[in-house]
Amino acid sequence: MQCNQESFIRNTTSMEDQLEHMELESASQSTEEYQEEAGTIKSVIFSKKTSLRPKLKIKFGKQKPEKRQGTNSVNEDNITPIKKWKDDDILDNPIVPSDSSVISTADSCDKYEDPQAKHASKKNFVLCKRYVKRSMFLLLLSTILVTFISVYLYENQETRKHSNDFANAVVELKERIHGHNNLQKFCEYLQSDVPSFKVIVLFGDTGVGKSYTVDIIRRNFPRKYAIRQYFPPLKAVNDINLPLLYPNLIILENLKKHHLTDFVNFLETRRDMYKNRFVTILAIFNFEDLIDLKIRIRNQLHDEAVIKNAFFNKNIDVEIFFYESLNENALEGCIIDAIKESKLTLNEKQFNLVKENLLIHQAGCKRAYRYVQVIGRQHE
Repeated sequence: MQCNQESFIRNTTSMEDQLEHMELESASQSTEEYQEEAGTIKSVIFSKKTSLRPKLKIKFGKQKPEKRQGTNSVNEDNITPIKKWKDDDILDNPIVPSDSSVISTADSCDKYEDPQAKHASKKNFVLCKRYVKRSMFLLLLSTILVTFISVYLYENQETRKHSNDFANAVVELKERIHGHNNLQKFCEYLQSDVPSFKVIVLFGDTGVGKSYTVDIIRRNFPRKYAIRQYFPPLKAVNDINLPLLYPNLIILENLKKHHLTDFVNFLETRRDMYKNRFVTILAIFNFEDLIDLKIRIRNQLHDEAVIKNAFFNKNIDVEIFFYESLNENALEGCIIDAIKESKLTLNEKQFNLVKENLLIHQAGCKRAYRYVQVIGRQHE
């Protein structure tokens, strides 16, 4: 018994010496490696004493063992120092789970799509698309209806008459048209409200102001959408027979003597179509009989009789206005108007040069503006 007791004391003493030696080595090593390995968290446990503050159980690769009182044997592998974390420590060192299964589970949850949610999203998209299409259709339909109603109400006002439609045009015609003795009669008939279906024929040589007159009327007409312009052949002309799209001003240009029959048929069709509406038709005829390249035979009375005979027993009211060639006084008035409009300054020599070119080419006021531009800018 005594021998066994002495051996037990000897073994215990050697174990204590060995433990102290290991503590010194681990203390020196843990001091050097503590900063690198302190962030490796193996597991987290909560203290049983309180539920508000967690106690984190941290296991390091190499740790400094704590000294324990008593003479009980110590197993180094079971030494697990407990560190109490504060709020600041938790914020500075966020806990990153090391279990790869947790990460894989989160990734699988992100990749998972609910079929019902996907179907509901697709259904909402289809409904939204249908709603947008329906809204656009209703908006377009309402816009068209409002436009037609507005035009209908506007066209049926009592103020939509010849006297109002051509008021501004008459003012400019009296200022710009020179050398025509029947201009006053033409302006009075243009503004007359009787008849409602009105036909005016302008005929004469080239460059005497027929097209210029029509340009002034077209430019001053209040409703541009109610203007129609046609060129021969008139047989191919087809109108849209809708009440809201009926024209109030029809212009026919470049008509010759052989177009008279088609012209009369055109008027008869429109007379029956536009009955009881205020419609004005302006027709420009150019009657020229050429014996050779330099001589023109003009017969005002003969040409006027040809036009009137074409309307015999047709029950269409027609007024015919002949445009004669312009004299020097009329051309001077055209040149002055062109200078004012172009805002150029011409000396006497340039002024006479413009007038000479107009006489040579038998041109009128419409071409005077072009000559003023060319000659006035060449001598600037």
